[in-house]
Amino acid sequence: MKNPKNLLVVFICLVAVGLYSCKKEKVKKAPNTKVFKVALFKQNLMNQLDSARGYQFVITQNQQVVESAAFGLGATDRTGSVNASIDGYMNIASVTKTFTAITALRLFSKNGINIDSTIGKWLPDSWPQNDKIRKLKFKQLLTHTSGIRTGTTTWAALKQVVANAPESTTDYSYANANFALFRAMLPKLDNKYTFEYKETNMTETNFNSWMSSLYIELVNIYVISNAELSERTCSPIVGVNYTMHNEAPQSLVSVALGDWKETCGGGGFFMTTRDLAKIIVFMTHTNKILSDKDRAIMDDNLLGWNRNFPVTGGNALGHGGGLYDDFDNSGGVTPGDPGLQSLIIKFPNKVELALGINSIGNNFRNTNLIVQTAYNDAWVLE
Repeated sequence: MKNPKNLLVVFICLVAVGLYSCKKEKVKKAPNTKVFKVALFKQNLMNQLDSARGYQFVITQNQQVVESAAFGLGATDRTGSVNASIDGYMNIASVTKTFTAITALRLFSKNGINIDSTIGKWLPDSWPQNDKIRKLKFKQLLTHTSGIRTGTTTWAALKQVVANAPESTTDYSYANANFALFRAMLPKLDNKYTFEYKETNMTETNFNSWMSSLYIELVNIYVISNAELSERTCSPIVGVNYTMHNEAPQSLVSVALGDWKETCGGGGFFMTTRDLAKIIVFMTHTNKILSDKDRAIMDDNLLGWNRNFPVTGGNALGHGGGLYDDFDNSGGVTPGDPGLQSLIIKFPNKVELALGINSIGNNFRNTNLIVQTAYNDAWVLE
Protein backbone atom coordinates (compact mmCIF):
# COMPACT_ATOMS: atom_id res chain seq x y z
CA MET A 1 0.00 0.00 0.00
CA LYS A 2 1.30 3.42 -0.96
CA ASN A 3 2.20 5.89 1.73
CA PRO A 4 -0.59 8.54 2.10
CA LYS A 5 2.07 11.16 2.70
CA ASN A 6 3.61 10.44 -0.71
CA LEU A 7 0.21 10.73 -2.39
CA LEU A 8 -0.36 14.11 -0.75
CA VAL A 9 3.00 15.36 -2.02
CA VAL A 10 2.15 14.26 -5.58
CA PHE A 11 -1.25 15.96 -5.42
CA ILE A 12 0.25 19.21 -4.17
CA CYS A 13 2.84 19.12 -6.95
CA LEU A 14 0.18 18.60 -9.62
CA VAL A 15 -1.87 21.52 -8.32
CA ALA A 16 1.21 23.70 -8.24
CA VAL A 17 2.08 22.80 -11.83
CA GLY A 18 -1.49 23.51 -12.92
CA LEU A 19 -1.51 26.89 -11.22
CA TYR A 20 1.84 27.73 -12.72
CA SER A 21 0.54 26.83 -16.19
CA CYS A 22 -2.55 29.00 -15.73
CA LYS A 23 -0.43 31.95 -14.76
CA LYS A 24 1.67 31.61 -17.86
CA GLU A 25 -1.28 31.33 -20.30
CA LYS A 26 -2.36 34.63 -21.95
CA VAL A 27 -6.05 35.54 -21.75
CA LYS A 28 -7.46 36.00 -25.28
CA LYS A 29 -9.56 39.10 -25.83
CA ALA A 30 -12.64 39.03 -28.08
CA PRO A 31 -12.03 40.85 -31.37
CA ASN A 32 -13.64 44.25 -31.81
CA THR A 33 -16.95 43.82 -33.63
CA LYS A 34 -19.41 46.30 -35.04
CA VAL A 35 -23.10 46.14 -34.24
CA PHE A 36 -26.03 47.88 -35.88
CA LYS A 37 -27.73 50.56 -33.77
CA VAL A 38 -31.20 51.27 -35.08
CA ALA A 39 -31.56 54.45 -32.99
CA LEU A 40 -28.39 55.78 -34.59
CA PHE A 41 -29.72 54.90 -38.06
CA LYS A 42 -32.83 56.93 -37.25
CA GLN A 43 -30.79 59.91 -36.04
CA ASN A 44 -28.51 59.77 -39.07
CA LEU A 45 -31.53 59.89 -41.39
CA MET A 46 -33.04 62.80 -39.51
CA ASN A 47 -29.78 64.73 -39.68
CA GLN A 48 -29.58 64.30 -43.47
CA LEU A 49 -33.23 65.27 -44.03
CA ASP A 50 -33.35 68.30 -41.77
CA SER A 51 -33.65 70.78 -44.66
CA ALA A 52 -36.84 69.21 -46.07
CA ARG A 53 -40.21 70.92 -45.68
CA GLY A 54 -41.38 67.62 -44.26
CA TYR A 55 -40.62 63.92 -44.16
CA GLN A 56 -41.79 60.69 -42.59
CA PHE A 57 -40.13 57.29 -42.32
CA VAL A 58 -40.53 53.88 -40.70
CA ILE A 59 -37.67 51.49 -39.86
CA THR A 60 -38.47 47.81 -39.36
CA GLN A 61 -36.22 45.07 -38.02
CA ASN A 62 -37.01 41.39 -37.58
CA GLN A 63 -40.49 42.08 -39.03
CA GLN A 64 -41.35 44.69 -36.39
CA VAL A 65 -41.54 48.48 -36.45
CA VAL A 66 -38.60 49.57 -34.31
CA GLU A 67 -38.31 53.29 -35.12
CA SER A 68 -40.26 55.97 -36.94
CA ALA A 69 -40.06 59.70 -37.37
CA ALA A 70 -42.07 62.54 -38.89
CA PHE A 71 -41.09 66.16 -39.25
CA GLY A 72 -42.48 69.35 -40.68
CA LEU A 73 -45.20 69.80 -43.24
CA GLY A 74 -47.36 67.10 -44.78
CA ALA A 75 -49.91 69.20 -46.64
CA THR A 76 -51.29 72.70 -47.00
CA ASP A 77 -54.50 73.97 -48.47
CA ARG A 78 -56.91 76.85 -47.98
CA THR A 79 -58.08 75.45 -44.65
CA GLY A 80 -54.60 75.30 -43.13
CA SER A 81 -51.70 72.89 -42.85
CA VAL A 82 -51.26 69.27 -41.82
CA ASN A 83 -48.18 68.05 -40.00
CA ALA A 84 -46.16 65.21 -41.51
CA SER A 85 -47.10 61.77 -40.18
CA ILE A 86 -46.37 58.16 -41.10
CA ASP A 87 -50.14 57.76 -41.46
CA GLY A 88 -50.61 60.52 -44.03
CA TYR A 89 -51.34 59.52 -47.63
CA MET A 90 -48.97 60.47 -50.42
CA ASN A 91 -48.64 59.52 -54.05
CA ILE A 92 -45.88 56.92 -53.74
CA ALA A 93 -44.73 57.67 -57.30
CA SER A 94 -42.51 55.00 -58.86
CA VAL A 95 -42.56 52.72 -55.82
CA THR A 96 -45.78 51.64 -57.57
CA LYS A 97 -43.53 49.83 -60.08
CA THR A 98 -42.43 47.32 -57.45
CA PHE A 99 -46.04 46.35 -56.76
CA THR A 100 -46.79 46.15 -60.48
CA ALA A 101 -43.85 43.75 -60.88
CA ILE A 102 -45.06 41.54 -58.03
CA THR A 103 -48.56 41.33 -59.48
CA ALA A 104 -47.11 40.40 -62.86
CA LEU A 105 -45.01 37.60 -61.34
CA ARG A 106 -48.06 36.18 -59.61
CA LEU A 107 -50.06 36.19 -62.85
CA PHE A 108 -47.25 34.67 -64.92
CA SER A 109 -47.52 31.51 -62.84
CA LYS A 110 -51.27 31.48 -63.37
CA ASN A 111 -50.74 31.44 -67.14
CA GLY A 112 -47.76 29.08 -67.30
CA ILE A 113 -45.42 31.77 -68.63
CA ASN A 114 -42.30 33.41 -67.28
CA ILE A 115 -40.26 36.59 -67.51
CA ASP A 116 -38.71 35.47 -70.81
CA SER A 117 -42.12 35.07 -72.48
CA THR A 118 -42.97 37.64 -75.16
CA ILE A 119 -45.62 40.27 -74.51
CA GLY A 120 -47.43 40.30 -77.88
CA LYS A 121 -50.38 37.99 -77.14
CA TRP A 122 -51.07 39.81 -73.86
CA LEU A 123 -51.54 43.24 -75.43
CA PRO A 124 -55.05 44.36 -76.44
CA ASP A 125 -55.89 42.90 -79.87
CA SER A 126 -57.56 46.14 -80.93
CA TRP A 127 -54.29 48.10 -80.60
CA PRO A 128 -52.07 48.39 -83.70
CA GLN A 129 -48.89 46.51 -82.76
CA ASN A 130 -45.38 46.84 -84.08
CA ASP A 131 -43.72 43.45 -84.50
CA LYS A 132 -40.63 44.51 -82.53
CA ILE A 133 -42.85 45.49 -79.61
CA ARG A 134 -44.71 42.17 -79.78
CA LYS A 135 -41.41 40.30 -79.51
CA LEU A 136 -40.26 42.12 -76.39
CA LYS A 137 -39.94 39.96 -73.29
CA PHE A 138 -41.65 40.75 -70.01
CA LYS A 139 -38.22 40.88 -68.40
CA GLN A 140 -37.23 43.75 -70.70
CA LEU A 141 -40.18 45.84 -69.54
CA LEU A 142 -39.57 44.97 -65.89
CA THR A 143 -35.90 45.99 -66.12
CA HIS A 144 -36.22 49.05 -68.42
CA THR A 145 -34.21 47.34 -71.17
CA SER A 146 -36.96 47.29 -73.82
CA GLY A 147 -35.76 50.26 -75.84
CA ILE A 148 -38.96 52.12 -74.91
CA ARG A 149 -38.17 55.66 -73.81
CA THR A 150 -41.63 57.15 -73.22
CA GLY A 151 -42.38 58.72 -69.87
CA THR A 152 -46.01 59.63 -70.57
CA THR A 153 -48.49 56.98 -69.44
CA THR A 154 -51.89 58.03 -70.80
CA TRP A 155 -53.82 55.45 -72.81
CA ALA A 156 -53.12 57.40 -76.00
CA ALA A 157 -49.38 57.43 -75.26
CA LEU A 158 -49.30 53.68 -74.53
CA LYS A 159 -51.09 52.88 -77.80
CA GLN A 160 -48.53 54.98 -79.62
CA VAL A 161 -45.72 53.06 -77.92
CA VAL A 162 -47.17 49.72 -79.02
CA ALA A 163 -47.80 50.87 -82.60
CA ASN A 164 -44.19 51.94 -83.16
CA ALA A 165 -40.80 50.26 -82.91
CA PRO A 166 -38.82 50.80 -79.69
CA GLU A 167 -37.21 54.20 -79.68
CA SER A 168 -33.68 52.99 -79.03
CA THR A 169 -31.49 49.98 -78.34
CA THR A 170 -32.18 47.65 -75.45
CA ASP A 171 -29.64 49.24 -73.11
CA TYR A 172 -31.00 50.26 -69.72
CA SER A 173 -33.07 53.43 -69.83
CA TYR A 174 -35.64 54.23 -67.17
CA ALA A 175 -39.07 54.89 -68.72
CA ASN A 176 -42.48 54.88 -67.05
CA ALA A 177 -44.24 53.38 -70.06
CA ASN A 178 -42.47 50.05 -69.48
CA PHE A 179 -44.53 49.51 -66.36
CA ALA A 180 -47.65 51.42 -67.39
CA LEU A 181 -48.13 48.87 -70.19
CA PHE A 182 -48.98 46.36 -67.47
CA ARG A 183 -52.15 48.39 -66.87
CA ALA A 184 -53.30 46.84 -70.15
CA MET A 185 -51.68 43.43 -69.80
CA LEU A 186 -52.41 42.39 -66.20
CA PRO A 187 -56.19 42.32 -66.82
CA LYS A 188 -55.63 39.99 -69.78
CA LEU A 189 -53.25 37.83 -67.76
CA ASP A 190 -55.92 37.62 -65.08
CA ASN A 191 -58.65 36.31 -67.42
CA LYS A 192 -58.06 36.24 -71.17
CA TYR A 193 -61.66 35.38 -72.03
CA THR A 194 -63.24 38.13 -69.95
CA PHE A 195 -60.71 40.57 -71.36
CA GLU A 196 -61.54 39.68 -74.95
CA TYR A 197 -65.27 39.93 -74.28
CA LYS A 198 -64.87 43.40 -72.72
CA GLU A 199 -62.61 44.54 -75.54
CA THR A 200 -65.17 43.48 -78.15
CA ASN A 201 -68.30 44.78 -76.45
CA MET A 202 -67.29 48.01 -74.73
CA THR A 203 -66.57 51.46 -76.12
CA GLU A 204 -62.88 52.36 -76.19
CA THR A 205 -63.27 54.83 -73.32
CA ASN A 206 -65.16 52.38 -71.14
CA PHE A 207 -62.76 49.57 -71.97
CA ASN A 208 -59.80 51.73 -70.97
CA SER A 209 -61.49 52.60 -67.71
CA TRP A 210 -62.28 48.94 -67.06
CA MET A 211 -58.62 47.98 -67.60
CA SER A 212 -57.51 50.76 -65.22
CA SER A 213 -59.92 49.63 -62.51
CA LEU A 214 -58.98 45.97 -62.84
CA TYR A 215 -55.25 46.77 -62.73
CA ILE A 216 -55.80 48.55 -59.40
CA GLU A 217 -57.95 45.67 -58.15
CA LEU A 218 -55.27 43.10 -59.05
CA VAL A 219 -52.53 45.01 -57.21
CA ASN A 220 -54.84 45.07 -54.21
CA ILE A 221 -55.50 41.32 -54.48
CA TYR A 222 -51.90 40.20 -54.90
CA VAL A 223 -49.99 42.81 -52.89
CA ILE A 224 -51.99 45.12 -50.66
CA SER A 225 -54.52 42.72 -49.14
CA ASN A 226 -51.77 40.14 -48.57
CA ALA A 227 -50.02 42.69 -46.38
CA GLU A 228 -53.24 42.83 -44.33
CA LEU A 229 -54.13 46.32 -45.54
CA SER A 230 -57.49 47.59 -46.72
CA GLU A 231 -58.03 48.76 -50.30
CA ARG A 232 -55.71 51.40 -51.71
CA THR A 233 -56.26 53.22 -55.01
CA CYS A 234 -54.63 55.52 -57.55
CA SER A 235 -57.09 58.28 -56.71
CA PRO A 236 -56.48 60.89 -53.98
CA ILE A 237 -58.37 60.48 -50.74
CA VAL A 238 -60.03 63.83 -50.08
CA GLY A 239 -58.66 65.70 -47.08
CA VAL A 240 -55.86 63.31 -46.14
CA ASN A 241 -53.37 63.51 -49.03
CA TYR A 242 -50.00 65.16 -48.74
CA THR A 243 -49.11 67.90 -51.16
CA MET A 244 -45.80 68.58 -52.88
CA HIS A 245 -43.73 71.45 -51.51
CA ASN A 246 -40.73 73.54 -52.38
CA GLU A 247 -38.07 74.26 -49.78
CA ALA A 248 -36.99 77.23 -47.74
CA PRO A 249 -35.81 79.93 -48.16
CA GLN A 250 -38.30 80.30 -51.01
CA SER A 251 -41.83 81.30 -50.09
CA LEU A 252 -43.90 78.18 -49.52
CA VAL A 253 -45.52 76.66 -52.61
CA SER A 254 -47.83 73.68 -52.22
CA VAL A 255 -49.19 71.63 -55.13
CA ALA A 256 -51.84 68.92 -54.83
CA LEU A 257 -51.72 65.75 -56.91
CA GLY A 258 -54.75 64.77 -58.97
CA ASP A 259 -56.33 61.47 -59.94
CA TRP A 260 -53.96 58.89 -61.46
CA LYS A 261 -56.47 56.14 -62.13
CA GLU A 262 -56.11 56.34 -65.92
CA THR A 263 -52.31 56.76 -65.90
CA CYS A 264 -51.10 54.46 -63.12
CA GLY A 265 -48.82 51.44 -63.36
CA GLY A 266 -45.45 53.16 -63.32
CA GLY A 267 -46.64 55.41 -60.49
CA GLY A 268 -49.83 56.62 -58.92
CA PHE A 269 -50.88 54.63 -55.86
CA PHE A 270 -51.77 56.70 -52.80
CA MET A 271 -50.49 55.08 -49.60
CA THR A 272 -49.10 55.91 -46.19
CA THR A 273 -45.51 55.39 -45.14
CA ARG A 274 -46.78 52.85 -42.62
CA ASP A 275 -48.44 50.99 -45.54
CA LEU A 276 -45.14 50.82 -47.39
CA ALA A 277 -43.33 49.53 -44.34
CA LYS A 278 -45.88 46.79 -43.84
CA ILE A 279 -45.80 45.72 -47.49
CA ILE A 280 -42.01 45.48 -47.68
CA VAL A 281 -41.94 43.36 -44.50
CA PHE A 282 -44.58 40.97 -45.85
CA MET A 283 -42.94 40.69 -49.28
CA THR A 284 -39.48 40.12 -47.80
CA HIS A 285 -40.11 37.84 -44.85
CA THR A 286 -43.31 35.90 -45.62
CA ASN A 287 -44.77 33.95 -48.53
CA LYS A 288 -48.07 35.82 -48.47
CA ILE A 289 -47.05 38.24 -51.23
CA LEU A 290 -44.22 36.34 -52.93
CA SER A 291 -43.15 32.71 -52.88
CA ASP A 292 -39.48 31.97 -52.22
CA LYS A 293 -39.09 31.15 -55.91
CA ASP A 294 -40.69 34.37 -57.18
CA ARG A 295 -38.81 36.45 -54.62
CA ALA A 296 -35.53 35.01 -55.87
CA ILE A 297 -36.53 35.68 -59.50
CA MET A 298 -37.48 39.25 -58.64
CA ASP A 299 -34.33 40.02 -56.65
CA ASP A 300 -31.83 38.20 -58.85
CA ASN A 301 -33.12 39.94 -62.00
CA LEU A 302 -33.88 43.30 -60.37
CA LEU A 303 -37.50 43.18 -61.48
CA GLY A 304 -39.26 46.22 -60.12
CA TRP A 305 -36.12 47.32 -58.26
CA ASN A 306 -34.09 50.36 -59.29
CA ARG A 307 -31.83 50.64 -56.24
CA ASN A 308 -29.00 48.15 -55.70
CA PHE A 309 -25.90 49.34 -53.86
CA PRO A 310 -23.37 48.06 -51.32
CA VAL A 311 -23.81 48.61 -47.60
CA THR A 312 -22.27 47.10 -44.50
CA GLY A 313 -22.91 43.36 -44.61
CA GLY A 314 -24.05 43.08 -48.23
CA ASN A 315 -26.29 44.95 -50.67
CA ALA A 316 -29.34 47.16 -50.25
CA LEU A 317 -32.20 46.57 -52.68
CA GLY A 318 -35.17 48.84 -53.25
CA HIS A 319 -37.12 51.28 -55.39
CA GLY A 320 -37.41 55.03 -55.20
CA GLY A 321 -39.73 57.52 -56.79
CA GLY A 322 -40.12 61.22 -57.28
CA LEU A 323 -42.64 63.74 -58.62
CA TYR A 324 -42.38 67.47 -59.14
CA ASP A 325 -44.25 70.45 -60.55
CA ASP A 326 -42.40 72.68 -63.03
CA PHE A 327 -43.52 75.76 -61.14
CA ASP A 328 -41.36 78.22 -63.06
CA ASN A 329 -41.96 76.57 -66.49
CA SER A 330 -38.22 76.07 -66.97
CA GLY A 331 -38.63 72.69 -68.65
CA GLY A 332 -36.86 70.83 -65.87
CA VAL A 333 -36.25 70.63 -62.13
CA THR A 334 -34.94 73.91 -60.72
CA PRO A 335 -34.57 75.31 -57.18
CA GLY A 336 -37.96 76.31 -55.85
CA ASP A 337 -39.97 73.67 -57.67
CA PRO A 338 -42.32 71.72 -55.36
CA GLY A 339 -42.07 67.95 -55.34
CA LEU A 340 -41.90 64.75 -53.32
CA GLN A 341 -39.80 61.61 -53.08
CA SER A 342 -40.54 58.07 -51.93
CA LEU A 343 -38.45 55.00 -51.17
CA ILE A 344 -38.71 51.43 -49.97
CA ILE A 345 -35.50 49.53 -49.33
CA LYS A 346 -34.33 46.34 -47.67
CA PHE A 347 -30.95 45.88 -46.03
CA PRO A 348 -28.98 42.67 -45.36
CA ASN A 349 -29.65 42.28 -41.62
CA LYS A 350 -33.47 42.03 -41.70
CA VAL A 351 -33.82 45.81 -41.64
CA GLU A 352 -36.17 47.68 -43.98
CA LEU A 353 -36.93 51.35 -44.54
CA ALA A 354 -40.00 53.13 -45.92
CA LEU A 355 -39.45 56.84 -46.55
CA GLY A 356 -41.44 59.78 -47.84
CA ILE A 357 -39.99 63.28 -48.35
CA ASN A 358 -42.43 66.12 -48.97
CA SER A 359 -40.05 68.34 -50.95
CA ILE A 360 -37.08 67.80 -53.27
CA GLY A 361 -34.53 70.50 -52.47
CA ASN A 362 -32.75 72.20 -55.36
CA ASN A 363 -33.07 68.96 -57.29
CA PHE A 364 -34.18 65.47 -56.37
CA ARG A 365 -32.26 64.30 -53.32
CA ASN A 366 -29.83 61.42 -53.75
CA THR A 367 -31.78 59.06 -51.53
CA ASN A 368 -29.37 56.22 -52.33
CA LEU A 369 -26.50 58.15 -50.77
CA ILE A 370 -28.63 59.38 -47.87
CA VAL A 371 -29.70 55.93 -46.73
CA GLN A 372 -26.38 54.28 -47.57
CA THR A 373 -24.47 56.77 -45.41
CA ALA A 374 -27.03 56.71 -42.60
CA TYR A 375 -27.06 52.91 -42.52
CA ASN A 376 -23.29 52.38 -42.71
CA ASP A 377 -22.68 54.99 -40.01
CA ALA A 378 -25.12 53.17 -37.72
CA TRP A 379 -22.65 50.28 -37.37
CA VAL A 380 -20.42 51.00 -34.34
CA LEU A 381 -17.83 49.14 -32.32
CA GLU A 382 -19.19 47.50 -29.21
